[in-house]
Amino acid sequence: MRRPAAGVNRAHGGAAPPGALDFSAPANPLGPPPGLREAVSECAALGSYLRYPSPSDYLNLLGAVSEFLDVDEDHIVLSNGSAELLSLIPLSLRARSLIVVEPNFGDHELLARATSLELVRVVMRPSDNAFSLDEDGVIRAAKAARGPAVLVLSRPNNPTGLTVDEKAIDRIASSLPRHAWMVVDEAFVDLCPSCRSLGDRDDIVVLRSFTKSLASPGLRLGVMVTADRRALEAIAGSMQAWPVDSITACSLSKVLALKSTALHVERGKEIVRQELPRVTSALRSMGLKAFDSSAPYVLVRHTLPNPQFQRSLLAHGFYVRDASTFYSLDSHYSRISIRSPAENDAILKAIEVVMGWA
Repeated sequence: MRRPAAGVNRAHGGAAPPGALDFSAPANPLGPPPGLREAVSECAALGSYLRYPSPSDYLNLLGAVSEFLDVDEDHIVLSNGSAELLSLIPLSLRARSLIVVEPNFGDHELLARATSLELVRVVMRPSDNAFSLDEDGVIRAAKAARGPAVLVLSRPNNPTGLTVDEKAIDRIASSLPRHAWMVVDEAFVDLCPSCRSLGDRDDIVVLRSFTKSLASPGLRLGVMVTADRRALEAIAGSMQAWPVDSITACSLSKVLALKSTALHVERGKEIVRQELPRVTSALRSMGLKAFDSSAPYVLVRHTLPNPQFQRSLLAHGFYVRDASTFYSLDSHYSRISIRSPAENDAILKAIEVVMGWA
């Protein structure tokens, strides 16, 4: 049997072993919204998967997304998940440099390597119980970049949970040279109790994802939001003809139009609001370093290194994210998602056992 070429067998998170409760992939603690399963079944029964997506499919989806996000339709670009946009944007804008606030999404390094982009990392460092952003360092990196540059940061940050203040975003955006674009990945903003989206501004590009808020990673839908005409024209003009598949376009256009869906997301956010401080406090009481977070997950530092920490929890039926794959973090870091109160209680008891407290 032929072995796959290097890189073909890449694996991502969100694939918990059978029988394990998945705390590795953060999502709405309530799961998918009411009506999603029925919408997918209805769209499949209509045979939408037997044809290419039609212009009307995308118009319906675009209208539903616009209403859900409260953003002008003309400022939205649909895509097959925000991860696709993160790869496409530097290419569409013909960037020569990619500046990434780390730790962050690991595919930035793969993109830079594959396309010969200059990769510049601005690393956030922990102080006490929180990570912080070096604003001046970000601005200096952008001004020193070779040729057109794309600056990427996530808000809230994955995996640290830090949410960069909107005023800090304003200061960085206003200080960037004309040949630099700022991209803010808001994949988890809908489940962030203290956040609000930056919206459709003309000085930044915002990425939104429905994977987390709808707890439906198999339905790939991400959107770019911006009022920057240069970016809109360049990126929309580089998209493939069918950026979203028929089943996703059909089902999510129905579900996002329901008032119950927005309420479902708000209820999920409320669970995160209540559970995040409780889980963080419990982890700290066990002797783990749990960092302040405003996202539906907590980054922890533990004395037992990975993969032992991850494997030990897996033996108890819980799967967490080994965070050592994030740049600047080592084997003593893990990311733990916030789920329902009962599920959170269960993993906390397992961590007590693993850490020798019970």
